[in-house]
This record gives sequence, C-alpha cells and structure tokens, in this order.
Amino acid sequence: MEKLSTIWIPVCMFGGGALILIAAFSAIYQQRSLMKKWFLGISITLIAVATISGLVMWHLIQPYRTLLPYVSARVRVEKVELGRLVPLDGNEVATMSRLNNWRDLDKLPMYKRQTVSQPVNYLGQSNDTEYFELANKIFSFSGKIQTAPGKKTELVGYRFTVSDRRYTKLGFIDPNNISTTALAIAPAQKKRTYEPPSTVKVHYLQQDGGQWLGENDGSVDDPE
Repeated sequence: MEKLSTIWIPVCMFGGGALILIAAFSAIYQQRSLMKKWFLGISITLIAVATISGLVMWHLIQPYRTLLPYVSARVRVEKVELGRLVPLDGNEVATMSRLNNWRDLDKLPMYKRQTVSQPVNYLGQSNDTEYFELANKIFSFSGKIQTAPGKKTELVGYRFTVSDRRYTKLGFIDPNNISTTALAIAPAQKKRTYEPPSTVKVHYLQQDGGQWLGENDGSVDDPE
C-alpha cells in the first residue's frame, strides 16, 4: 500500500494526465472529422479509465492512510523518498525515543505489547506527588496510580515489539524504552507521607528514568 501510495498513484496521475492532454490536443488540432472523433473518443476513454483507477487505488490505500499518523520515529527509523528507504535524522530518532506515545503504538497492528513492571522503593506522597527510589535516585511521579497486587510498589508499563519481522525490512524497530503507564503502590504503603529534603536532588523519569519513559503519555488523537 505504501508503494501504491508513494509511487504508482503519482506515476499514474502524471502519466495518465499527459496521455489525456496529448489525445485532447490531437482531437482539437485534427483537420479530418473522423480523426477528430477518434482522438476525442480516446480522450473520453482515458478520462473514464483514469477516474475509475484513481477511485479504486484511493480506496485501496485507506488502511495505509489510517495507520500512517500513528507511525513515529520511535518505531520507524527510515522513511520513503522517491520510492526508496532513507534513514531518518539521528537527532529526530533520539528525541522520539523518549516520547511516551503508547496509545499510538497500540493502534499499529504490526506491534504487540507486553506489560512489564519493576519494583521500586516507595517513599511516600506529598501534595498529590508520589516519591520513590530507583537506581539510587529519588524520583517524583504525578501520573496514574493503581494498587499493586503484591507487597512491593512497582512501576508498570508496556514494552512493544514487532510481531511480524517482515516489517523490519521497511525500517520498523523494537522500541528500546518502556512506556510508563502507572505507579502501582502496595496497599500497606499507601498512607506514607514524604517530603524530600532540600539537599536531595529529585529526578524525573523523562530525563533520568533509563528505559522508563515519563509518566505523561500523548497521542496524535489528542485535541491539543
């Protein structure tokens, strides 16, 4: 569908348009009545064929057009230019790798998601902000909160992988980072309060979370 959209439809549009113009001008400047009618018939036939073909191809690429907005540099590191794949800019790929857009990835049928979790040392809550320790750093968290099924507080998120490896030939990759979805707090720890000392540096997942992305997720479907 991508080849049809980026190569064949433009070729057919320009090629068909050129043939229609040639046939139309030939009909206009023909002196003999029979030849004029013959070229006029060719023009009308070409217009009808081009219109029907265009409508059919437009219908065929609708699934591609529907999915295309959800394909970001986080999952596809190559783009189509003049019918061939070229690598994306490294800075764009690096920037998008830190984007928590799991709702977009969830709409791509070539990807499957797996729920993953990592235990953290929960410190407590203050002013609607949760604090926990991970990799010897203190983090603040203001995203979704849920109850942990066990006795340990955990970061919860999604890891996405390509389910059909044929898509890797088109530049699709397995994202390295985990899309954070919630902080699951153990029931026994929910009432803890914590105020980070002024001497302690508080970190954010978006900058220092390693594989864990920031808790604020976004999507191209968001009105803003």
